[in-house]
Amino acid sequence: MLSRGDADAGAILLIAADRGRVTSLNERVLSPDGCYRWSRIAVADDDTLRAELIERRRSRDPDLWVIELDVPDAERFAADHSGDN
Repeated sequence: MLSRGDADAGAILLIAADRGRVTSLNERVLSPDGCYRWSRIAVADDDTLRAELIERRRSRDPDLWVIELDVPDAERFAADHSGDN
């Protein structure tokens, strides 16, 4: 975990990586059907761009959670283990 927010509040950003190479930056959002899903914000293989995106979000949400998941097919792993399936 890169940054911990409030236990009951705050957005969640997921940095998806595979063998140390970042593949995307994703945000957990509430979908129209009332379930949470991961939405890709950017393909964030640029460390500077990714840091800027996170800091912009943090400036609006001090309770932001930032989690890095480094496993094969991290986006699918997160979707399969989101608890809303």
